[in-house]
Amino acid sequence: MNKKTTALMRLYSLLERTAAPWPVVCEKGCASCCTTHVTMTTLEGQAILDYLFKAGDKPVPQNQGLGELFRPAITTNGLARCCMERREPPVEQKPDHFNPCPFLEDNACTIYPVRPLGCRVMLSSKRCRAGGYAEMEDYWLTLNQVFLQAVEALDCPGKFGNMSLVLKFLDSGQEEEALLTNEPVPGLMIPREHQEDAGPVLAEINRILAGAMG
Repeated sequence: MNKKTTALMRLYSLLERTAAPWPVVCEKGCASCCTTHVTMTTLEGQAILDYLFKAGDKPVPQNQGLGELFRPAITTNGLARCCMERREPPVEQKPDHFNPCPFLEDNACTIYPVRPLGCRVMLSSKRCRAGGYAEMEDYWLTLNQVFLQAVEALDCPGKFGNMSLVLKFLDSGQEEEALLTNEPVPGLMIPREHQEDAGPVLAEINRILAGAMG
C-alpha cells in the first residue's frame, strides 16, 4: 500500500471516529442513498479495484454505468475556489432517475471496507426512505466538505467524477472526457461558527496529508 492509499484509509478512519458520537439511523440493509450518482476520486477508485483484485472472485460488475449517470461539472475544491473568487460555479444537473449502485447485493454493500468518501459522509438522523433525503446537521455538512476537499487534494493530479466512470477509466486505461482533474485546497469552506469545533479534526487531517504529500 503506497503512502497516499495509506493516508486515504487514515482519513476514512478519522471520519468514522468523528462520526461515532452522532445519532444516526444508517444500518446494513438501508440503501436508499446507494445509487449510481455517487462520485469519487481516482485514488478511491484504485482502492476499490485493488480490493476486488485481492478478493479474486469479485470482478467489477458488468452493469457499471448502465442508465443515465450524474456527471459533476466541478470538483469540491473547484467549488471552494469559485466561492473564494466570488464567482458563480457551473450549473449541475442530476438525472431525474437513477439506478441502484452495482455493488449492492440484497441491499448490502459488497465493497463496504473501501466504499468511497461520497458514501461515508451520507449519515442521516432519520430514515431516508420516508422523505427521500438524508437529514444532517449543518456542522456535519461542514465536516463532509472538509473531508471531501482533503481527499481531492490528496489525489492531485488525479481525476474526479462519477464512480462508474472513474472505475471504467482505471480498469480500461481509456481516457474519459467526463472526468475532471482534482485541484489542491484553495481554502476551507468552514463557517465561522464551526471553526472552533472543527479545529482538532482539521489538525489531524493536516497531519495525515503532510505525511503523505510531504
